[in-house]
Amino acid sequence: MWAVLAVIPLLVGGVFEPDHPEPVISVQEELALLEEIVEEIEEHQRVIAKQELLDELGWYRGEVDGIFGPLTEEAVERFADVAEVPADDPEVLLEALEADDAPAAPTPAARTVTGARYGVGEPWATLAECESGNWINGGASFERGSARWDWAKPGTSVPPWGTRIHHGGLQHHPDTWRWVAGDLGLLDRYPYAYDAPPEVQVQVATEVQRRQGWRAWPTCARMMGLR
Repeated sequence: MWAVLAVIPLLVGGVFEPDHPEPVISVQEELALLEEIVEEIEEHQRVIAKQELLDELGWYRGEVDGIFGPLTEEAVERFADVAEVPADDPEVLLEALEADDAPAAPTPAARTVTGARYGVGEPWATLAECESGNWINGGASFERGSARWDWAKPGTSVPPWGTRIHHGGLQHHPDTWRWVAGDLGLLDRYPYAYDAPPEVQVQVATEVQRRQGWRAWPTCARMMGLR
């Protein structure tokens, strides 16, 4: 009996003892990991700050997401070239972006447009051509092109510089569409902007503009002289 009792702890220990115990992390390693996380967060915020400033100046049209991707890199290089500052010096670059005389991106030549296109009038037809039309130079500037009213609809293509976060010819964000189209009683028929015909997308956009102003389309509205 005593022999059996003596063996039980060994058996229990053998069953429940992990084959690979969790490694012990030293305080120094924990601090180093914490510093790395903090640095990643700070770098994310620095990129967001640059994207916002570049967007305000018209150099950047991508998402303000804190990711230093190709669009952000190209916008930085083009701005740095015009501002005559090094693109690889973050402090100097940020100082140039924040300056009162920071150079804005060149805007396309003004175009005189009349009449209705796509069944809608101005300025919505031209705004749609800017928002979802023929963007060039990696999405940095645009030439007149046909608006993509079904932008981001499943089964349709989106240009390499484009985004699936915004929908339809006027690039409605899904949250904005649900908010405004819902208030207008259109959401049941048109759950997403790309489901709606151009005139309905413009109907929603008109209400968005009433509520938010032309800043709802910051880059294209600036290019068109609307803000």
